[in-house]
Amino acid sequence: MTVREAALTPLLQRQLDAHAAALGGRGAPCVAVLLCAGRFDGLRSPSERITLLRPFAAAADAAARRGVRDA
Repeated sequence: MTVREAALTPLLQRQLDAHAAALGGRGAPCVAVLLCAGRFDGLRSPSERITLLRPFAAAADAAARRGVRDA
């Protein structure tokens, strides 16, 4: 089964927003890691207390800086 990024983004954003609301400015800062084969450019951290890491996007950006291009 394949799910489009556009369908997942609002669901993931809702989860991040709910987590930020639950933190309510308390507790230690945290990291959300998106382990998915997509860029999810529309996904944003709702709080400065939550760092959002996108390993796929970071790897794609590093490859592009080294001149790697799609075939």
